[in-house]
Amino acid sequence: MMQLSKLFHQHKISVKIQEIGNDLNICIFGGDEPHIGAVALGIPITLPHDPLTQTSSVSLMTVPGHKEDEFALRVARQLAKQLNKVIVVSCGIHIQDIKKEEIFQLSELLDDIINELLSVLA
Repeated sequence: MMQLSKLFHQHKISVKIQEIGNDLNICIFGGDEPHIGAVALGIPITLPHDPLTQTSSVSLMTVPGHKEDEFALRVARQLAKQLNKVIVVSCGIHIQDIKKEEIFQLSELLDDIINELLSVLA
């Protein structure tokens, strides 16, 4: 198991990666109240009309009232495509009274985490 953590303002955002055979189970959580708000399943796909092109398909489930779906979806899609592995991503980050511009900053932090994961896992 591997774990990465980054600070977002005063909040710790953590990512735990568990290898399960050739697949990856990724848990992204943190903030004031870590939880599970969304789960995405990313599956690598080779296009039948272009066998040299790798893409991915993602299924998503979201707990009503939670907004982590975009994060989970993006991470599962990108990692499944680039790593050619089945990827499960659960995401739950709650930051009380977060502002719109902070959500954008948090999204950039998650992009940094994805890039760091790719450099370690690829």
